Amino acid sequence: MNRNEVLNDIYHLLNKNNIRYVCIGSPYYENTQTEGDIDLIVHPEDIIAVYSIVDNVLSQNNNILFVSCLAPATAKLGAKKYLVTKCGSEDPILQLDLAVSYHWRGLEYLTYSSVVKMTQYKNGVVQLNDGLSPLIGGFKDMIYSQKVKEKRFEGGYSTSKLSELLIEFGISNFFVKKFLSAYQSKSYVSFSYILLWLSKYRISGFLGFFNYIFSIIKIYGPFLERETTIAFYGPDGAGKSSIINELITSPLIVEFFDDVIVRHTRPHYLPPISWYLAPFLRSKDRLTVMPARSVVELGKLKSTIFVSYYSLDYFLGRVASMQRYLRRTRRLVVFDRYAFEFGYQQTFRQLPKPMIRLINILYKKPSLSTFVYANPDIIMERKDELTETEIRYQVDEFKLIDLKHKIRSYFLDTSNITIKEGADLLLVELLRRVR
Repeated sequence: MNRNEVLNDIYHLLNKNNIRYVCIGSPYYENTQTEGDIDLIVHPEDIIAVYSIVDNVLSQNNNILFVSCLAPATAKLGAKKYLVTKCGSEDPILQLDLAVSYHWRGLEYLTYSSVVKMTQYKNGVVQLNDGLSPLIGGFKDMIYSQKVKEKRFEGGYSTSKLSELLIEFGISNFFVKKFLSAYQSKSYVSFSYILLWLSKYRISGFLGFFNYIFSIIKIYGPFLERETTIAFYGPDGAGKSSIINELITSPLIVEFFDDVIVRHTRPHYLPPISWYLAPFLRSKDRLTVMPARSVVELGKLKSTIFVSYYSLDYFLGRVASMQRYLRRTRRLVVFDRYAFEFGYQQTFRQLPKPMIRLINILYKKPSLSTFVYANPDIIMERKDELTETEIRYQVDEFKLIDLKHKIRSYFLDTSNITIKEGADLLLVELLRRVR
């Protein structure tokens, strides 16, 4: 299913349910390579119904992935942005923006009531009359002190036509001229827009402004978590690193998250134990230290000391992660191996079980824990580091840990799938859990 087919289903249901909306700009994409937003201005009383319709259309299609997020609006409800892509597709994503108004810093300049009389029902979509979209787009460019885009002129934009439209919206000719003059001279554009806005809405329009401020605090204010964590486990050769690299470069992840960080095993707020021992080791011993994920068993005492020390690191990472409630940007943190690594590696076979419970208490719970595995024969072909017995031991041990500590891990068998398919399956599960 391509993007226009998804849009067609949405428009069909909007019309069938008598939803009051107007498509601003082009309602469909011209071809598979065209990028850009599809904007719908909706009557405030219908916005919840629109959210439900779009969610249902996207959820019922097994071939697409999507995520939605709120954005500030001057209504009591936030505007909503949907980012949609096909499973395994490298095509540009569909971005659908739903709102009850356009605004600049909370001051509305386009609402459903202001444009509903200037619409036509064309190709199954309620959209603006021909020639209006470039004018509204040009006005938007001006408000943000940007150069009017070339595509506006190609669509028929002109200053005189914009002036006529603004006057038709109920704005006085005097303030329209003042605003256009300020834009041409590139001076006091924002102030001129405020005067233009006041000339039409006056004091009554400030209600929308205060709603906007409230939504800013609600959506971007403190104490809202905007960090998602994924933890990966599994034997070497199962495909963890390859799937991570594929996942973090997928179009939906790139569009939705402002920042993506990949970490290994732990938060690294404490130095490794070897850092303390380095001054006491002979130079030749430093070259023959035990690998980080060796399957050579440690004794009970050494295992306990080792895990106790790193448990403090997980606790510090959990404390430090509290800043996520103050961060405005959306961040994805991916751990290539994480806290329960100590629970299923042969190195820590003698570790007392209460230490695993301690880790479970201290570490930051990820949104999704994933155990990547495959048939032992396949893993040994990919990376000849572990024996079949060692691989089966790790898989069985982690399943017991997952059940006992209620981790709710996602088990991904990569025996008969590609890295791309594995990343897509994982992305579906991640969206299901964080949506």
